[in-house]
Amino acid sequence: RDIGSIGLKTLVGVLTPQTAPAVLKRVTPKLQQGITMDAEVAHYCLEILNDLLKSFGTMMSRDLASIQSGILPMLSSPVAATRKRVSVCVASLAICAPDQLFVTLIGSIFNNIEASRNADQIRTYIQTIAGVSRSVGHRLGRELKRIIPLFMTFCEDEKYMEDVEMLENCLQAFESFVLRCRKEIGPHLDSIVTTSLKFIKHDPNYADEDDADEQMDEDEPEDEYSDDGDYSGDDDSSWKVRSAAIKCLGAVIRTRPEMLHNLYESVLPQLMARFREREEIVKMEVFTAFKDLLRQSQNGMDMVDAMEDVDPPTLNRGNSVLRLLDVDRVMKVVQKQLKEKSFKTKEKCLELLRELITVLNGGLTPYLNALIPDIEKSIDKSAKTSLKVEALTFLCCLLEKHPGADFTAHVKSFGPAVIASVSDSNYKISAVALRVCGRLTVSTVNGERLLKASDPFVANMFAAVFSRLSSQDQDLEVKEAAIVTIGSLWQ
Repeated sequence: RDIGSIGLKTLVGVLTPQTAPAVLKRVTPKLQQGITMDAEVAHYCLEILNDLLKSFGTMMSRDLASIQSGILPMLSSPVAATRKRVSVCVASLAICAPDQLFVTLIGSIFNNIEASRNADQIRTYIQTIAGVSRSVGHRLGRELKRIIPLFMTFCEDEKYMEDVEMLENCLQAFESFVLRCRKEIGPHLDSIVTTSLKFIKHDPNYADEDDADEQMDEDEPEDEYSDDGDYSGDDDSSWKVRSAAIKCLGAVIRTRPEMLHNLYESVLPQLMARFREREEIVKMEVFTAFKDLLRQSQNGMDMVDAMEDVDPPTLNRGNSVLRLLDVDRVMKVVQKQLKEKSFKTKEKCLELLRELITVLNGGLTPYLNALIPDIEKSIDKSAKTSLKVEALTFLCCLLEKHPGADFTAHVKSFGPAVIASVSDSNYKISAVALRVCGRLTVSTVNGERLLKASDPFVANMFAAVFSRLSSQDQDLEVKEAAIVTIGSLWQ
């Protein structure tokens, strides 16, 4: 059976539009018979049938109705592996199904969800609808007015509050609707955002007495949600719900720029509160969503700047959004996260800070004294490569976006680490460190160069840069960065 399955899959993989009809004529009826046999054979047949539908579904128009009637009942199979394969197959079938057949398909699944009392089956039906949305979102859009209210009932039903898979599937479906049904999803966005905000705090096995809307006390030496807590994320899987909720919010943030003002008011404070997330995977999603929100702010400002004749309300829209951004609070939260042990958390903090600098076009001068020590630790020789690259990239951006800021005292602290990074064996670290050196050479304070020719640091920097320039086996990126930096030093 294994060999036969591999052979058929290989055959399907090399078929062309010219050779496919003859093979489809012989293979399709056999596959339809195979899915009614024992589970192992059915699984092989469903996988091959899925490959055929994805690649040659338009050539199978005569068989689509019989395939649909054959696989739909299998969504209620007691075998989870079977249900999963059927769900994937239905999503592929939806791509090539004629309109009438597609309506019948969605109607049948919808009716089965309403009638079913089995949680496993309901989860499978929800997963199938989400799969169909990812495949042909534009065709599913007209059914959202029936689907979303039903899915919301599962998210609000108390008996499903501890059903991680059910909640995760519903939120993943909402994310898919937001991304794939952009026109039809409009009336449902408020309820989706509200539901997602509810579940980004979903942690039934961990006490969370603070409301996310309350002002966090940043002066506390310890945070009750610190990663150093005794509770282990291995003990439960509720993090999957929080992760799905944050991804859903991220989809709304990336696709609905017209909601930016509302998102700043309702979503941004909640995301900042979730920086305290104890599960690192989820925390990474929080940082990504927050960064996306900042990026949308920048996109909105760019659009306004590009318009020649704009009315005052439009001109002030970007500024009004940015006024909702509490930079002090953001910096306190991020600075606290920069002190965490996780290098991934530190990397995400630095990525977020770069986005913040871009949006504010600088604006971090008051926080330099607090930031530089953490940057220095991140470019220390013991730091991981990816963290060191991100820290040096951030430092280069910091210098570029803060012309005139006095880095004199700070150069003495992070300067030696930067020079050491120039000589690093990793070309990425060396190239970025060279750019930092180049930026330092052109930085000014009160109209004068930040670095003086008599400064020993300049001599050390020149020696390190020249060593890179004179070496014959350098990466092109390193060589180019060294040339630019040497040119800046000689100006």
